[in-house]
Amino acid sequence: MFWVYRYKAPAFIYFRCYLVLAKPKSPVVTTFQQLIESHVPIPVAMCTTSGFRPQRLNITWKLEDEPTESTTNVNVTKLKDENTFSAVAVYPRSISRADNGKKLVCSVYHETGTPMSAETIILVQCKCSIKKVRHTW
Repeated sequence: MFWVYRYKAPAFIYFRCYLVLAKPKSPVVTTFQQLIESHVPIPVAMCTTSGFRPQRLNITWKLEDEPTESTTNVNVTKLKDENTFSAVAVYPRSISRADNGKKLVCSVYHETGTPMSAETIILVQCKCSIKKVRHTW
């Protein structure tokens, strides 16, 4: 006796796509050299991270544990060899002597987990002027 199985082809074929998440590497904050007092916003620091997937990422800044109002444009690029992404965000700010020694923190938020942070200290070089004084004795 033979059993005959009849297989009826489904009307729809389903494909399953899986997206493998990749957690970003710990961020690195670099301050730009020679920060001098400025009344207009200048690039103060740069925050970089890489190795994450998918592309959506948010980077925020805090100065002395206070959120900054500065808007940060995050430049995200795809790394072709690893099929992941890297991101760079620049923190612009008007610099004064009062900013010297303040802690600047970059926080990276990605859907793969808890936020990661990195910090640096702002060092401001003051514009010094030396006046020549003539003494007449």
